Amino acid sequence: MNYERMIGMGTIRICVAEREEDQRLALVEKLSAQQGITVVGNTGNGMEAIRMIEELMPDVFVCNIILPMCDAFFI
Repeated sequence: MNYERMIGMGTIRICVAEREEDQRLALVEKLSAQQGITVVGNTGNGMEAIRMIEELMPDVFVCNIILPMCDAFFI
């Protein structure tokens, strides 16, 4: 476990799930421009979001409630 991240000394790792590609890419761009934030993954569907979370283990997951293949409540 990376304790530096837990006490605020490291980079925050974020995954983004948004069905609208233009909105997703804009959000990824804005988040990536922030110091201390790294977007480690992004997707447009719920099943890929589940795989992405399990594989990448982000600190934060930003998600649209309605996604293709499964919604945020299932994720």
